[in-house]
Amino acid sequence: MRKRFRQLGRCVALLALALVPGLMGQGGQIPLESHEVFVARTAEEMIARRDFVVPHFNDEPRINKPPLSYWLVAAVDWCTGADGRVTPFESRAPSILGGVLCVVCVFLTGRLLFGELEGWVGAMMLSGSVGFMMYTHSARPDMLYAGWIALAGVGFAALFLRGATVVSGRQTSWIALGSIVVGLGMATLTKSPWAPMALLLGAIVAAWTIYGRHAVGRMVRPGCSAAAILLPFIAWYGLMLVAVQNEAGASWGAEVGRRLDSGSILKWLEPYYAIRMFHLAAPWWPVYPIALVLPVFRFWRKRPEAMFAWWVFMISMLAWQVLPGRRPHYTLPVLVLLCPLMATIVCQALLRGVVWSKRPRVLTGFRVQIATLVVACIAGAVATAGASASLLFGVLACVFMGVGVLIESGQLARPGAVASVGVLAALLTGTVASSGLGWSDERSEARAFALAVGEQVSRDAPLIAWRGDWEVAQYYLSRTIPRSRDVDEIREMLRDRGCVYLLTDRRLDAPPEFRVAEVDVQTVLRTEIRKSRLYRVSLSDDGTMIALRTPVLDGSGPIMPGRHRDP
Repeated sequence: MRKRFRQLGRCVALLALALVPGLMGQGGQIPLESHEVFVARTAEEMIARRDFVVPHFNDEPRINKPPLSYWLVAAVDWCTGADGRVTPFESRAPSILGGVLCVVCVFLTGRLLFGELEGWVGAMMLSGSVGFMMYTHSARPDMLYAGWIALAGVGFAALFLRGATVVSGRQTSWIALGSIVVGLGMATLTKSPWAPMALLLGAIVAAWTIYGRHAVGRMVRPGCSAAAILLPFIAWYGLMLVAVQNEAGASWGAEVGRRLDSGSILKWLEPYYAIRMFHLAAPWWPVYPIALVLPVFRFWRKRPEAMFAWWVFMISMLAWQVLPGRRPHYTLPVLVLLCPLMATIVCQALLRGVVWSKRPRVLTGFRVQIATLVVACIAGAVATAGASASLLFGVLACVFMGVGVLIESGQLARPGAVASVGVLAALLTGTVASSGLGWSDERSEARAFALAVGEQVSRDAPLIAWRGDWEVAQYYLSRTIPRSRDVDEIREMLRDRGCVYLLTDRRLDAPPEFRVAEVDVQTVLRTEIRKSRLYRVSLSDDGTMIALRTPVLDGSGPIMPGRHRDP
């Protein structure tokens, strides 16, 4: 009975590790940014059109990415009332579930390759990292993408261990193979086949390097793995070629051109993702450099499971490096593959004393780590508004100081203790996210501007985007905002409707084709949104188009989200 309660407690701790950072700060406190709006608004248009085959955004096909994230958001909306209006929480729910999948799979991978303690440490590191905090709070498909990669990673780890101990010809573990097929296939349908291909290549290189080319078949099953990637890819993109034809070619051509525009061959040699991983893996940065150079140490070269994890991680990192596009969130799947490797380094060097007894200075990095966490908590207690959040930061600072004492005394070497520390780290990242300390003010200001435009422009009034990107306005106004650069089209609309509301890019003043009749004094928003303009355009008696800049802010300062309800 006691053993069952212990196992139940560990399951609850694992779910807390996964859910706490994602759930804290939800409910709309953190506004959607433009890339999140692509997911939320596309799902809304899918529901409105009842077309779940061809995604649309702003009444135009959006087929540069596969539709799994849109389908899941629509499914969440159906489960929460099927009102067709996707809330910020509904749009982020797949990312929260993807985060749960990541944490559980990191735990399973660490447990399979190294041991239960390493599984707990890896899960703790992932759930307490900056990358996890940022993208469980984001509707972007990247956390879901990483979750599927983590699921496939568990399958490859299981097949690797089975192939290392069982002669070729024995029955393959169908559960491991199933997780590989599902993980790779769903990842391809979520975003692209690039990360699944990198993971497959890493597993092949690891098996070949450690046990020879004859071991690749039984340890990786490359045929089934490649089919799991290629079949969804061919099916989806082939269907889009039939469904939207010309639009598909133009969209994919622009996407490929943007990705392959490297500018200089030197850009390929820039270690962008290796450096960016310091940000995503924070605050666990003392361990990451050791993971990069793991084969330098003879102790690690003798451990095939450690070298397997290292090869999979490094090949995936290099695969993103050769892709010219530079986006920090691209390496989120690599962070998931890195955490089990960092976990075994921590456990061997710190908790189990394998290296500690020979090289005491290895503890210096971990001492710096604990000191950094304590300072961060104290800074959070000072900077955060609200007594409850400040109190939580203060408690966490005391807890981390206690953890430092336990580490120095060698007492922190049990899964239960590590799970407790991990839950506290998850609480810390969740508190930072919910307090808004990790997010720019532009999110709130873009929403405030969109809501203020909604107060000025009625639902039946024509609203046109002259220049710029207005995804946030399209979401919060729940309307299509067509783009137009045709002056004659706007003039014709003016003859029919009397007036047109025009949104212009923040870098522009009045459009050159119009005469500004009056500019009202207005209080500007901070950051880049300050130069966004809303014009009310009308025709004069002589046929001149007159643009009246419409104030969208009151005289007391920026309109903040708390003063308005989301539609």
